[in-house]
Amino acid sequence: MLRSPQRGNSPHLHDAIVFGNGRPQCGVLLIPSPEGKKFSDDELIDKVWPVVEMANATSPSHSRIIKEMIGVLPPDAEVPRVS
Repeated sequence: MLRSPQRGNSPHLHDAIVFGNGRPQCGVLLIPSPEGKKFSDDELIDKVWPVVEMANATSPSHSRIIKEMIGVLPPDAEVPRVS
């Protein structure tokens, strides 16, 4: 998940799941909100990119997200959670 304070800063997202812990590059899967589902995948990524840049500014270099590592899931995607 995007860490606070970035999490929740985009009305276009229901959720964002960061993956790749312990890997050379992290990625993000975006789940659009009702507001965000009206955009194409590329448009949605462009809309939330400023939030990703804010997160990247305070993240170590090995955990920064590049646009090529962002994917978009369907708005109704069910993602298993761990507690």
